Amino acid sequence: MTKVEQTDIAKEIMNSLVHVNTSFCIVKQYNQLLKNYEHEIELSPCFYSTIFNSLVETIMMGLGRIYDRHKDSQGISKVMNRFEGSLENLEVDLSQTITRKLSNKAEQKFFQKLPQYSALLSPHHCEITINEYLNFFSWQLAEYDDLIKNLLKQRNGFYAHHDKKYLLNNSQELFERYGLSYEDVQKLIDFAIEFFRVVLALLTDVWVADLPINAHDWIHTLERVKITMTLKE
Repeated sequence: MTKVEQTDIAKEIMNSLVHVNTSFCIVKQYNQLLKNYEHEIELSPCFYSTIFNSLVETIMMGLGRIYDRHKDSQGISKVMNRFEGSLENLEVDLSQTITRKLSNKAEQKFFQKLPQYSALLSPHHCEITINEYLNFFSWQLAEYDDLIKNLLKQRNGFYAHHDKKYLLNNSQELFERYGLSYEDVQKLIDFAIEFFRVVLALLTDVWVADLPINAHDWIHTLERVKITMTLKE
């Protein structure tokens, strides 16, 4: 596959990721804003419940496509393997170094195996080569295997299809058995965004955005409603 083709695929998937990330951002805002704007939101309960459910479905379906393992799907694992296998043809300099923030103890566990770990720039940052960065992505994808399985079980059993065993009984069983927390979903989104950002940066020299700049503008609408209701009183 040519550099142009790989770039086009990465851009399309990144666009989908931004849509998923924006949807998840709004879902999180819903839970946060409900504390201070419960009365304003309850003015249109049907509207907000429909929007909320639609956003959740968008997140699960979109994220499911990105982590899909079907042989014909352009999921993250297939893109990762193909990209790593064609680095020489893509003229990527694997020796160039970048500084990466270490987000948690699991990442520190991976990076402390590297020779330069003892010379960290700070307790939470490490300078690594592109090749080491790509090795980290492969390791992290394997670490998230259980989360991905749960994601795909929910996607296939409820959001994309109506599995008979869950439809006739209780779909709650599906969510309890293959549960995903908000933190789990955030991990899967963040990991995919980081990977495709790095891929596109190497292919195009552009570090793409992961959210629209106005992703948090809902509060302005609720504030206007609140002010209007206060004035009417």
